[in-house]
Amino acid sequence: MIRPKLIRRKPLKHERMISLRPQKLLPAQRLPPREGLETVTVCIAALINWIYPNKDVGRAVITVADRMLTSGDIEYEPAQLKVSFLRKRVIVLVAGDITINSEALTIVGKTLASNPEDDVGAIAELYAAGLRTIKNKRAADMYCSPLNLSATSFLSLQQSMSSALVV
Repeated sequence: MIRPKLIRRKPLKHERMISLRPQKLLPAQRLPPREGLETVTVCIAALINWIYPNKDVGRAVITVADRMLTSGDIEYEPAQLKVSFLRKRVIVLVAGDITINSEALTIVGKTLASNPEDDVGAIAELYAAGLRTIKNKRAADMYCSPLNLSATSFLSLQQSMSSALVV
């Protein structure tokens, strides 16, 4: 039997144990903030060899993520997956603001509908470009619009503005 080589010999210490048994969904409970700690979503994927029912051996992916969704400053835990199936062999696990991810996935879906692509790297670049576009647009709306500027006009006027205003 081949044993995997462990990178970390000692187990990680957690504040609470998590049960893998299905549990009744409860309303999201916000833990009191602790100084210096930030909550994050961890998405894990593992590529494995799988024996299918017809005795074929093939590759499969196992993915794990929590169910906490964030929209702005609201966090909730619906009975919804944080995964999007873009192609037969391409899935995306999302983390962060669900509205931004949903918009980016919509952009990628429309792009893939008009231009079928199966290369995982190319699809990842499409998704990253969609996220950048949405975040840039939201930042321009939030910070440039009150000054009657667009992102383009801000960049062109940046040299003549005071550094305090630019920051």
